[in-house]
Amino acid sequence: MSENFANAWQTTLSGSINNSVTSVSVNSATGIPSVTFRALISAEGANSNEIVTVTVVAGTTLTVTRASEAYAGVQVASAHAIGATITHLLTAGGFLQAVTDSVP
Repeated sequence: MSENFANAWQTTLSGSINNSVTSVSVNSATGIPSVTFRALISAEGANSNEIVTVTVVAGTTLTVTRASEAYAGVQVASAHAIGATITHLLTAGGFLQAVTDSVP
């Protein structure tokens, strides 16, 4: 799995999600990185920030691996409300994957 990057990609969820779905609808895919990449779904209210790995992009629907890395020591899938922010980010796991990918 190659790790991909893009500067400043961010959008919001176009529908709420529970803690087990792996298909996530977003409002915009403009500027989205090529797969595979990591993203943060930001906490809103009492739920948790969650790092996901995006493995498929089909229009504005993302297929994700939930809670793929810990965020501030917490690695749990959380429910998120419509309008929650999802942002591409460089994570420790993404960095290590990129380094591994570059070693012959």
